[in-house]
Amino acid sequence: MIQLFQHHCNITKLIEPLTEHLSILDALGDDGMSMDESFVDLDTHQTAYAVTKPEWQHPELHNWLKVFDQLHH
Repeated sequence: MIQLFQHHCNITKLIEPLTEHLSILDALGDDGMSMDESFVDLDTHQTAYAVTKPEWQHPELHNWLKVFDQLHH
């Protein structure tokens, strides 16, 4: 399973204006990301992901990282 950290890094590498943010993501590392756990949706039988924001994570950082999530989707 690819973690959120890797998704964020992949998007950063694909979209030119975001490449300058790769060093920030690297500094945060995998431990700086929200937790993502997969489960199978009983209605659709597809894998879905629940994302849990760490308590210590500042809301502005969380919102900044959500941009990468939106671009990934």
